[in-house]
Amino acid sequence: MVGQEVDFGLKVKKVYQNNLEDWLIIKGKAHIYLDGKNKKLNKKFIYYKSGYNQFYGKSMETLSGFNFEKLFFDEVFLIKNQKFHDNRGLFFESFRKDILYKKVNFEVVQENISISKKNVIRGMHFQKFTYAQSKLIKVLKGQILDIFIDLRKNSKTYKKWFKYKLDSDKYEQIFIPKGFAHGFLALTNDVLVSYKVDHYYDPDSERSIAWNDPIIGIDWKITKPKLSNKDANAKNILEMEKEFEF
Repeated sequence: MVGQEVDFGLKVKKVYQNNLEDWLIIKGKAHIYLDGKNKKLNKKFIYYKSGYNQFYGKSMETLSGFNFEKLFFDEVFLIKNQKFHDNRGLFFESFRKDILYKKVNFEVVQENISISKKNVIRGMHFQKFTYAQSKLIKVLKGQILDIFIDLRKNSKTYKKWFKYKLDSDKYEQIFIPKGFAHGFLALTNDVLVSYKVDHYYDPDSERSIAWNDPIIGIDWKITKPKLSNKDANAKNILEMEKEFEF
């Protein structure tokens, strides 16, 4: 990897070798944790070692070119891929079954594709019991505001939610495990979204929580979205709690 250009969604720089370990040199100025010690660098560079790190307070781990960053919840990950640029354009591995299985015990059995008009909300969906699904979400075209709610009753973050803007130009993915409701708002027209899942769709176990449930209080930045009849008539979280078995 020495001297090779890479990109983890940050500035494209080069990888150099230092004491037999690979480091990314990223333009900027910040605090970085190196081997558990907080150090402030005077130079306008951050030395970012491959492996488990703390970067701007976020837990990160790199496995074979796949960078996993926690998104508020310990089990939800933003995934960024190592990218290779040359005069032809760009190349990267977007999916590796072995890496996903090693990191989050995720094996894909089905992929779904949706196309949504601007201001469409799809959600908040989950499947219960033995049909519960983990999901790998990727935007192939356009932008979405991706939302996920922790429905695990024994979790310290039960009923908490988090949002993240996914943009097809950034090639990022989000892994959401079983026990979460998921949904998104289409921010652009004809948004194309891929959902890889580890359990087949089962209509009898599918459930929805109201997108505007005041108990959850998701800040969608929209008051009149386009909804399916099913999502428009979804129940609030208190009415659905008996269904939260994963």
